[in-house]
Amino acid sequence: MKGYGLFVGVDYCDTNHYTDSNLFQEAKADAYAYDDLAKKTGLFSNKNRAVLTGKDATWERCKKVLLDYAEISKQEEGYLFLAFSAHGWSHEPKVQMIATNGNVINKTEFFSFYDRMVLENEVREILEKFSENFKIVLIVNACNSGGLSNYKRVADINNVSTEEKTFNKNSALYNDILNRYKNGAHQNYKADVFKFASSLPNKVAAKGGAATNLSNYTEYFMTVWRSKPFWGNYFTLNDSLVHGLQKMYEPGVWPDYFDSPEFFKRTVPFHFNSEARNVTYRDYMCWSIRTKEFEGEHLEYHIKPPTPFYKIRDRATLTYNQIQKMSHEKAYLKQNGFKPEFIVIINVKLTEDRVHNDKWFKNPILISTNSNKSNTGEVIILINDKDHFRILDHHFPKKQVIYINPAE
Repeated sequence: MKGYGLFVGVDYCDTNHYTDSNLFQEAKADAYAYDDLAKKTGLFSNKNRAVLTGKDATWERCKKVLLDYAEISKQEEGYLFLAFSAHGWSHEPKVQMIATNGNVINKTEFFSFYDRMVLENEVREILEKFSENFKIVLIVNACNSGGLSNYKRVADINNVSTEEKTFNKNSALYNDILNRYKNGAHQNYKADVFKFASSLPNKVAAKGGAATNLSNYTEYFMTVWRSKPFWGNYFTLNDSLVHGLQKMYEPGVWPDYFDSPEFFKRTVPFHFNSEARNVTYRDYMCWSIRTKEFEGEHLEYHIKPPTPFYKIRDRATLTYNQIQKMSHEKAYLKQNGFKPEFIVIINVKLTEDRVHNDKWFKNPILISTNSNKSNTGEVIILINDKDHFRILDHHFPKKQVIYINPAE
């Protein structure tokens, strides 16, 4: 089995067709990051990989590469790694999508290439040309990318049309594309396809990463992948991504594996000749937090990051009143109904370095000078990803703070 790769990053668009350049600077870096991932496996030769960015990231060029690979699939076994990073558009058309299960879907998805927007059905139509000799792994990093699922046909309705300026500017072209899929149902894929999506249908994806020049989804994807050799299967990798990203936005996956799902359970992603190990996302994602008894006015705790691919940057201890001036930290406590007296915040950041923070820390606890016994003395430890504005985990020590009131 040979590896084939196509990595598309639409970092800007043709203003002759679009109403503006639709900048997405991180998309170019994304494309080269996925190409580098494939290259380092040693299973994708230089002649079997293509990177399309800038003016080269047209649908026509992308389609030609895919059709060439589809022809190869009729002659030999192969593995296609396809990654696409660009803007996605959710559209309420005059036609509506009919899903495989017969449900009516009132919106359809377009993805922006350099030369024009491409309807999700157009992408599916190309992938359906691959034979059963191929396994296809598709990463779509775009808003509404979960919409690229198993739709069958398009039917007429009299709904309001989309307000996107580019669609309106080229309405004859896009209405023609929509009408092209009005009659008849596409067949299912012959090849087995596993798709990673950075967002659910009709949901946005985060754009820029916090620590790199990559997009948010790709930054996280690469950090999970590189921080520790990944030996789980495709489902483990997706579970790890969803578990880690779900507090920022809503990533999704739509695996279409009609004939042999065992391949995606049995092998390591992108290392298609390697057997996956029996691990779960918890082996890669879950924090370990342990605490000792309070010693005087100090709290001792043990932090073990997942994999680890987070680096502890600094720590602070605040009162409940002080945290009311903070945004996502305050929201996390309120959402979970927590009202501790003291909050120990462990600020962490994503890192590709294989650092090991598996150690004990000692934090001074603010000592209450309030003799009001209604105070709880309760302490919570928050793991805070400050760059991405989210709390990753929390832990309550069993023991409460022992009050020391200097006035008494």
